[in-house]
Amino acid sequence: MTVKPWYLKPYPKDAAIGPPKLARILKPPSANQDVVMTGTDITAIKRTVSKAQRWLPWAPSEWDNRYREQFAMGSGTGAVAKTGVRGFQRQEDLPETGIINDTTYQRMRRALIPVGPNKGAHILDSIAIKQLNAAILEFSEEGKITKIRAAITDFCNRAEAHEALWHYTQRRPFTGLGNPPEVTHANDCSSYVILAYYWARIKTELLVPDPSGYRYEGYGNTWDDLDGHERVTSGNYLVGDLAHYDGHVTICAKAGTGTTSEWSSFGSESGPDERSLHYRPDFLKVVRPRLLP
Repeated sequence: MTVKPWYLKPYPKDAAIGPPKLARILKPPSANQDVVMTGTDITAIKRTVSKAQRWLPWAPSEWDNRYREQFAMGSGTGAVAKTGVRGFQRQEDLPETGIINDTTYQRMRRALIPVGPNKGAHILDSIAIKQLNAAILEFSEEGKITKIRAAITDFCNRAEAHEALWHYTQRRPFTGLGNPPEVTHANDCSSYVILAYYWARIKTELLVPDPSGYRYEGYGNTWDDLDGHERVTSGNYLVGDLAHYDGHVTICAKAGTGTTSEWSSFGSESGPDERSLHYRPDFLKVVRPRLLP
């Protein structure tokens, strides 16, 4: 009786391990409008496909976190060890798309290494499981908001460090959207806030809404656009919160209480600079714009 080679029959299976769901569907550029996806989950999948003997040699220190066409669809050499995700799918009699959807991932959760010194172990190892869990957090709403807040803090800190390049004007439409904080800017308190939000939008590649409601068209001001959000009454403030005064607004750059939080203000030619929440006697309220649609 002829025994089929390991690569001509489905992988041996055991109980499923790892996260029950992926953080997202992984697509090669050809199925993703030529955009190359990146992330910790992709690094995990490269480990997994390599242990499935479909992406060799085993060289995790040399792999990046980009989901390239060759890894998804194979190198085209005909070598089993270079067939990538598509080779795994072929062996499991799945559509050979190079797209890792839930069906492909569930097979990976159960598949065992077919040959070699680690034969019989899951192709999904403990390191890959940790990476997949990290990606689930990263791509959750909580993870996205964490990245947005970090980008806002980054913008404010860098702007304050280069305040000599910032000049005060109430001109509308305002300019500077997307420009780094350490280049010349001409803005006021409300446009400064909007610039910080837009910086977070481009740096995280997430759809951070314009807190003024003008869709980043260069308009919006303290009185009728930035103060209509949910009011914060807990006494605990988060990065991105907006503090309103009589004709002035600042943005929270470090979370904390009314005494420990830090706020970035651009209310005059001498700013932007760090302020406390109650640095002015005309304090009115703090509001919290949405950071995601």
